[in-house]
Amino acid sequence: MKDKADRRTRREFLTQSGRLAGALALSQARAAPRAYHEDLPDMLLSHLARKLNALSDKWDQERARIRTPSAIEARNRLVRQKFLEMLGAFPEPTPLNPVVVKTLDRDGYRVENVMFESRPNFWVTANLYVPAGAGPFPGILSPCGHEWDGRMYRLFQLTYLDLVKSGFVVLGYDPIGQGERRNYWNPQTDRSEIGGSVTWEHSLPGQLLLLLGENLTQYRVWDGMRALDYLLSRPEVDRERIGCTGQSGGGTFTIFLSALDHRIRCAAAHEGGTHRRWPVRIRPETILDPPDVEQNLFPAALYGVDMTDIHAAIAPRPLLATIESYSPGFQEAAGQIRQRYEQLGVPEKFAVEEAADPHAMTMKLRLATTNWFCRWFYNRPGPARELDLQIEPRERLYCTPTGSVRYSQQGETFLSVIQKKQAQLPPHPEAPAGAAEIRKLLRFERSDHPLQPRPLATTPRRGYRVEKLEFLSEPGIYIPAWVFVPDARTSSRAILYVSDRGARVDGMEFG
Repeated sequence: MKDKADRRTRREFLTQSGRLAGALALSQARAAPRAYHEDLPDMLLSHLARKLNALSDKWDQERARIRTPSAIEARNRLVRQKFLEMLGAFPEPTPLNPVVVKTLDRDGYRVENVMFESRPNFWVTANLYVPAGAGPFPGILSPCGHEWDGRMYRLFQLTYLDLVKSGFVVLGYDPIGQGERRNYWNPQTDRSEIGGSVTWEHSLPGQLLLLLGENLTQYRVWDGMRALDYLLSRPEVDRERIGCTGQSGGGTFTIFLSALDHRIRCAAAHEGGTHRRWPVRIRPETILDPPDVEQNLFPAALYGVDMTDIHAAIAPRPLLATIESYSPGFQEAAGQIRQRYEQLGVPEKFAVEEAADPHAMTMKLRLATTNWFCRWFYNRPGPARELDLQIEPRERLYCTPTGSVRYSQQGETFLSVIQKKQAQLPPHPEAPAGAAEIRKLLRFERSDHPLQPRPLATTPRRGYRVEKLEFLSEPGIYIPAWVFVPDARTSSRAILYVSDRGARVDGMEFG
């Protein structure tokens, strides 16, 4: 009996000891600080979003005080001024030296393959669609969206044909990096020499321009303004009735050009960024996929110039804005733009349209475009349906022998322009940059925020131990580190190791 009692007592002791050890471990775990990677997911993105959203709140408060037509006009002047500051100074206008390479006569209209210089020896390739009959006709400028073929893309051709059949002169021109102005296209293989989408044609050289203190947006806007100069030089065009339309990236530049150039009297921007860039809302499914470099204005947030401001700067001129499918972001932006038109007393001059289709210049949007311009330039509705239209093979629309300015060696390419600018840079600075200059270029701001280290784990090694921890370099930004601590009997110093791979280095964030 005594043995059974002893065995039961030992069993109870072991059970209770296990429970006690578990409770103690649980208590210690609860007392230990949480790791920063648990409290600060999407660390850098969240950090930047907080700073950006604080600016957004500030500018929203200022916009809310704008209620009168005079205040709106003052705001629009400020937006255009800041927009121009971000673009940088335009070059002096030089002769366009236009060339009509070929003319295609068609039933009720003609197509001219034209080229002109937006800068000296810097050619823009384009097609001009001219209705038959006596003019002058309203003119429509059309910057292209992101398609390899540029203005020769079939859906863009259909847009031009709808417009020319309704009595408009249309100038569709190639952006830098598209159509006959591609930098990386090989005509022998009819393929790009780089991977990725057409936006790479903009972003790769566009990043180089940033290093030179310039930006691709300015080149694109200037091309559009010189294209407008050419359109207005044509005797078939009524200078007082000029519109602008484009889809996707062409929609974005329709907004940019219409906001900056008052010669444009009416605009139709299709799927071109009618939404607010800020505030940034971080969600688990958020994907960091910024548009190509030409669509990012620096430092727009410091100036308080969002896409809705640029839309509103078109007012009181008529503006049609479309979207693939209505969304809360689009509706919010459209509501703010509509408010400006209402405050100016012209609510009928702003309209929206839903394609209810994927991202493309669909027939619904083409008809909406023609109807919009017919309404404001002819005071009549556009066609109820689209006619049977015949697009041209792109080879017939070429302005160059090979379909490429680069391979035809007709003037400068965007890459040759950058190379010449780079060659003009001094080979070496007169004096190496000092610490103060480097801090200025990096916009380095010293933070005196407490480090607030959080230990994660300690791993023993022979003669030393590794303490894994995280600390704050500034509010909202943590750094994972390993501290190699020698045993007390050695005279070695402790070593702090921080990987240049940051928080995602293997093992750093989880100890």
